[in-house]
This record gives sequence, structure tokens and C-alpha cells, in this order.
Amino acid sequence: YRRVLATVNEHLTSEAAARYGLYLAKASDAKLYLVYIARKGAPKKDFDLAQKAIKRLVLFAEKMDTPVEAIIETGDPLEDIKKIVKEKRIEIIFGATRKERKNSGYMLGSFAKGLLNLPCSVALVRIVHFGRLHPGRLLIPLKDTIDNIEERAFFSSLLSKAFHSEVLLLHIKRPLRGLIHGGVYLSSIENEKGLSKDIITFIEYLKKYAVSFEKRLLHGHPGRDITIEAASRRSDLIIMGFSAKGLLRQLIEKSPFEHVLEKTPCNLIIFKPSR
Repeated sequence: YRRVLATVNEHLTSEAAARYGLYLAKASDAKLYLVYIARKGAPKKDFDLAQKAIKRLVLFAEKMDTPVEAIIETGDPLEDIKKIVKEKRIEIIFGATRKERKNSGYMLGSFAKGLLNLPCSVALVRIVHFGRLHPGRLLIPLKDTIDNIEERAFFSSLLSKAFHSEVLLLHIKRPLRGLIHGGVYLSSIENEKGLSKDIITFIEYLKKYAVSFEKRLLHGHPGRDITIEAASRRSDLIIMGFSAKGLLRQLIEKSPFEHVLEKTPCNLIIFKPSR
């Protein structure tokens, strides 16, 4: 990555999400663009809060010797960000997710879904703990089938190096008949036995990027067990893959993706690689 964009608004979650983008920009020697697009008629209070957040982020970026540019405009947030992505040739964008309606399940809002349609890579961040923005423990759930394997591994490796984090790779298989629920640690002696070709390829990329990690295989139910594992391991951040098919399934039935989005006990990044 050479050009990273982070969206900022009046909410503290957006500033927290932008910090992940800042650390990734630092790790990849990229330029960071901080963008706030105020809707026409937005309250002055919101404008002032967003402007102060950008100022704090700019100072933080300069302290980290990371090139940074702030863009503050008035218009349509999603449409204007699309134009900036094209004009600046942005390669990855960070944005915060937030609950749009009270007393409803946590789900992706229209703005977040709009970001996922951009042609660049997208990292949507759900902030649960503001005190864990420097993650020491990363949890990366892996499915049998993984698209854009190399970029997913590269993204995960950048964040792990940026924060010097411990990494746990978690693969959950559906329960076998007669098998008692539980987990099995995978050692190098087992030679990745029981893992799909895509997961093995993902692991090989992490080794190539010199990322140390632990592997864990569970038999259970993916959505529920990802959140249980994150809580029991006291994970600071979950990095979860996303695809357009995942969004379609979310609209039809409650998927593991939706369960983790709603129930995650720690901060969560939903990563969609570039098309």
C-alpha cells in the first residue's frame, strides 16, 4: 500500500478507526489521507468535533513521521469519497461501523455498505474498547475457502508487525457426529493436517512475511465460537474476511459474520480486499 485513506466524522469511533489506518500506513511507508465530508446543513458542533479529531490525528501522524494530508469538504460523504479514491488513487480505506438504530441488532449501515462497493481494499472497524487500540493479541478466523489469499495475509501481517502483536489463526469445523465439543492445538509435527489448501497457502504467506503465529482448530459453530475464543483468549482485535457473497448471506439468514459483528467482545476489523 502507498496511499491509505481514513474517513473521519464527529464520532469518536471514527477517530479510533483512523488510528488503525495510521499504523498500517506507517508499517507500509504509505501516505495517509484523512477525509471528513460534512453533509450540507450539518450542525456546527459536529463540524468542530470532526475538525478537532483530524487535527489530533495529523499531529499523531507527524509524530510518527508518516506523510499525511487532511481533506475537509462539504457535500455527499459517500459520493465525494468515491471521487477522492479515484483522484488520489487510494489503495485501501479505513472507516468505522456504528449502530444506526437503537434497540436493533448490530448491522452494517448504508455508509459502510457503500464503502464496501469501492474498487479499493476496505477495512471497516467496529470499536468495542477504546482502551485496546494498540492490540497485543490478534485473532484471525479462517474459512476453508479464502479469496485474495495473498492480500488478506499481507494485510494481517502489516497490522501484526505495526503493533508487534501475537497472532492466533483460528479455523472452526462443523461438529462431527459423536464428537465432544472442544479444541485441538496444531503443532508443526501434524503438518497442517485437517486444513484446506487455501488455509495452508495463507499460512505460507505469513511465514514469507516473517509473522510468528499459533494455530488452533476447533469443532463447533463458527460465529459463536469465534466470539468465545476471542473472549477466553482476551483478544484485542479480530481480523475477519469479507466478500460480497457474505453480505448476500447476511441478508438471507444470520451468518457467522453477522454473529461476530454483533457479539464481538473486542475490536473488530472487517477486511475486504481490492477487486
